[in-house]
Amino acid sequence: MLSHNSSNKPIPKNPKEFFIANKNSNLTDILELLMSDSPVVVNDSYSLGLKILNNLKKILKKKYPFNNYSNKRQYRKHYRSKSHNLFLRIKDQKLQVKNAPDIGWFELFYPKKEEFYLSFPEIQGLNGSWQWYHNGIKFDFLDFKIHPYYDVYFPTRLDHILLFDEWLSNYQGPKNSVIDVGFGSGILSFILMKYQFNFIIGTEINPNAIIGIHHQLKKLNHQQNLQFIKSDLLSGIQHQNIDLIVFNPPWLPAQHPIKSGIDKAIYYPTNLFFDFFTQAISKITSGGNIILLFSNMAELFTDTDNPIQSTLEKFPSLHIKEKLQRKASSSSNKTRRKSNTKNQFVEMWVIQLKE
Repeated sequence: MLSHNSSNKPIPKNPKEFFIANKNSNLTDILELLMSDSPVVVNDSYSLGLKILNNLKKILKKKYPFNNYSNKRQYRKHYRSKSHNLFLRIKDQKLQVKNAPDIGWFELFYPKKEEFYLSFPEIQGLNGSWQWYHNGIKFDFLDFKIHPYYDVYFPTRLDHILLFDEWLSNYQGPKNSVIDVGFGSGILSFILMKYQFNFIIGTEINPNAIIGIHHQLKKLNHQQNLQFIKSDLLSGIQHQNIDLIVFNPPWLPAQHPIKSGIDKAIYYPTNLFFDFFTQAISKITSGGNIILLFSNMAELFTDTDNPIQSTLEKFPSLHIKEKLQRKASSSSNKTRRKSNTKNQFVEMWVIQLKE
């Protein structure tokens, strides 16, 4: 099993020359340094770092007002770039500022690193992720908490998950084998476990998801026949004649380089659906079902055709057996991830290989 030390994590930094920001520093000077890509180290309190970033956001929102999708993308791009010039020092696995949170990832990810720096957004990501991982998240349709690992996507809106759960509750087909493609936090696999599928295979390209799922299964003391492997879609799967293939793909087309595990769960490259259907056809049994959980977000926000519909036209051996829709609800109030749900629908595509 992969260890914590082998996970994808922020790379420690060691800026040679930097400005030290404290409560007496001029905020305008600090912001000008960040905008000019000069490193700044917070050497006072955690709240000072938050104040600096909030003011950086105000500057960028004036430059890129949120009146269209393009401006929002530009804002996120520049905020990501400029905010990563603000650093915090970590020594002996502790943040060296007042009123800082305790982040357990430091001991797991950097056990031999005595002193180093990380950007403030990286610290924020580690802190939020640690709270989810340490405390866990309870979903009504599961009788245990999920503990999502660092840099692993987990759903904050559940309409598509509930559609799948309801569909499975009425599923009368064979349950010999199922593949959960891109399992992420494992939520679909755990639902499949609930409905007693005999053999569950999960694939993920993100090594952090594999580390996380194995730690989760260890907590559960599972008894079912499960296999979770590192694979790009279904390329690493040797099994054939699979009864059911489940895929909750990213919902937005990539318009920027995709780097992190979470980005790969949100944005899809242009060839994703063609590659998926090509591989799925070689694995699914005749008459078997391919399930895709999707939404109309791309059509609403990027003026893009539905990639499932357009890609299926290239695969005459597949036909749409059923398509379910549900109005999208707001994000959970437990997360900072927010989005406008007006006119949004989640979709569940049931696609069958013709016999």
